[in-house]
Amino acid sequence: MKANDQCAGWGPGSGVRVPCSLGAVETSVATSVGTPFGTCPVVSPPRTPDPGPRTPGRVGARGFTLIELIIVVAIIGILATIAVPAMRTAPQRAREAALKEDLFTLRSCIDQFHGDRGRYPASLEELQTMGYLRRIPVDPVTKSAETWVVEFEQKNEESDERDQETQGIIDVRSGSEDTALDGSKYSEW
Repeated sequence: MKANDQCAGWGPGSGVRVPCSLGAVETSVATSVGTPFGTCPVVSPPRTPDPGPRTPGRVGARGFTLIELIIVVAIIGILATIAVPAMRTAPQRAREAALKEDLFTLRSCIDQFHGDRGRYPASLEELQTMGYLRRIPVDPVTKSAETWVVEFEQKNEESDERDQETQGIIDVRSGSEDTALDGSKYSEW
């Protein structure tokens, strides 16, 4: 049994100085430390030999081989080819999502205006001045707040003369003629 095995609370080969019981000194250990509880030998863990300079073809040599590096570069290249096409359309997808949100907001405000006032707004600016919108949103595709295309309600012959004078906005669309990623035109949304 080694001297460190006899030390309380520590496993073999720990090399830590700990209090030992009296008489726990082995004769094969050259050094010992005196403690209030007796003497305890100091055993250091075995040392590994220094690897020395690196030589080619040596077993356990550190570093990567050329084939390992080529495989890693090939895997990174494959992953990049998969990710790049998806990242190219990301800005356009973001603009489309913003356009859908703006159209939803404008149409919702038009419906709220009609529900509150019993008529449709005469212009988008009226929605803003009446407090239904803080500001007229910028069309993310055309990058302008002035390019919204509004659709007015159609009056029939039965409407009275006052209603004939002011036609209200019933729908709003983007002023862009560009095509979306799904193949539809922004002006048809």
